Amino acid sequence: MRIQLDFSQYYTLKHCLAFLRFLPIRTKRSQRERTRELFLDARDAWRGALEDEIETETRAIFPAAAYLDVEVYNDELGGPRGRLIAVNTDAGAAADDHHAINEILADLLNDWATTANVDSTKIYFSMLPDLGQPAKMKGLSWVMRAL
Repeated sequence: MRIQLDFSQYYTLKHCLAFLRFLPIRTKRSQRERTRELFLDARDAWRGALEDEIETETRAIFPAAAYLDVEVYNDELGGPRGRLIAVNTDAGAAADDHHAINEILADLLNDWATTANVDSTKIYFSMLPDLGQPAKMKGLSWVMRAL
C-alpha cells in the first residue's frame, strides 16, 4: 500500500518529524526539572523536621524560647556548619550561658546548616498553644470528637 501526500501534507509531516527529533531533549529537561523539584521539596521537609527537633531540644531547657540566633559558616574542609549565637525569648535573650544547649544542638545545627538558605541567621519556633486553660480545652473538644 502506497500513501501519497500532497505538498502541504508533506511540509507539515516534515515539520512534525523535525519537532519529534527534539522531543527527547525536552523530556530529559523536564525530568531534570522534576527531579530538582523533588530534591528541593525533600530538602525543605528535612529542614522543617530538623527545626522541629531543634525546637523540642531547646524548649526542654528554655521553655520560653521564641527563636535562635544561628551563624552558618564553612569549616576547614568547606562543609557547612551551624553555631548557636543566642537563645531568644519575646522579652529578649533567654540566657547568656547557653553552653549546655550548645552541646545538645551541635549535631542538629550542623545538619540544619546543610539545608539552610545562605542568608538564614534565625530559627523561629512555632507558638505552642496554651492547653492549660480550660476555655481553650473546651473549644478543642469538637476536634477531639471528630478524630
